[in-house]
Amino acid sequence: MVCLAWGILGNFVDLKAQDQQTHLIQAAVHGLHNAHHAEQAAQMLRTTKGVRMARFDQHTRNMMLHVDAGLVLDRGMINDLLEPIGVSVRCLQREPVGSTPFRHVNADDCQDLAPTAR
Repeated sequence: MVCLAWGILGNFVDLKAQDQQTHLIQAAVHGLHNAHHAEQAAQMLRTTKGVRMARFDQHTRNMMLHVDAGLVLDRGMINDLLEPIGVSVRCLQREPVGSTPFRHVNADDCQDLAPTAR
């Protein structure tokens, strides 16, 4: 029984270490037309080395990425990758996975309209 408890605790510690090495990047999205277009945008970002997971949602107009903590990826770089399909992001937020409760970026209330990364 003690071995089982240590095994579970060891797995938990490994997961926490992985989370600290993974960052969540969220942003409001402009230009998504439908679910297929959202998947196309996600596939484009998944090809970037260090991007572990990419999701776009046309209903909430949000992007969610899980990336390696050391990956340099800012708003301008993401917009350059998505420009061929007419999609852009703004109000970029980045933090370690699990550091705060998950919340969508409010695409209607996002005030980041300037061309610089946030």
